Amino acid sequence: MTNNERSLVKLIAKLSPWLAPLPSGYFVARASTSHLELPLIIGITVGIIIEFLGIASVHTWLWLADWNSNKRRSDPEAPTDLAAFLGVIYLFATIGLTVVLEIAPNLSTYAPVLFPVLAVVGAVNLVLISQQEHREQVVNDERQVRQAQRLQQTTIQPYTDVHTHNPLTSTLTDGYSLNTVNPVKGKTKSDILDMLVDTLLDNPNISISDLARHIGRSRQTTYKYLEELQISGRIHRNGNQHST
Repeated sequence: MTNNERSLVKLIAKLSPWLAPLPSGYFVARASTSHLELPLIIGITVGIIIEFLGIASVHTWLWLADWNSNKRRSDPEAPTDLAAFLGVIYLFATIGLTVVLEIAPNLSTYAPVLFPVLAVVGAVNLVLISQQEHREQVVNDERQVRQAQRLQQTTIQPYTDVHTHNPLTSTLTDGYSLNTVNPVKGKTKSDILDMLVDTLLDNPNISISDLARHIGRSRQTTYKYLEELQISGRIHRNGNQHST
């Protein structure tokens, strides 16, 4: 199959679903004018309305079904049963106005009952579409919030009110490079805690690995010291985890 043939097949595949309701709409319009004695313009309008409602109902049902099959467990479920029921009403209205009235014309007295029902189908379709759009918007907003929170959790923010700042232990400057600092040896725990505070003041985005190398302690010990500083109120961290 050539590229032109493939393009033609794709075009036919896209047009066919829109052309398929035309015969059904014609028969509905003819039945409306013949058995219900509606004016021609009203009969054509009835045929268009019923077929459009059919397309909308099927589309909404497939949309909600696709959402339910791909959503996470925590996401709200869409009412696919209600959407499918609207499609059934569409089939009932189409068959009722074409086949049934051809077989039993005396039932034409009851046929107008279908029109308020179709109006309700249209209104419910609009509600289902609006609810689904809102459902997807809420999930997208929550996803963006979680992404923002994960970005915030990648940095350690120093406590704005640091109670102790020992300039003798602050070795970081604007041109500071971690590679130039020798391992810290022989310092007491109090000295190391002060150094941690000073380091975080000058480099709030420093990673745990670099911070551990700077103070000459293991990552586990560095985590423990950071927790002690947080409990004492000398620093705080933004989020639930430190960066690595």
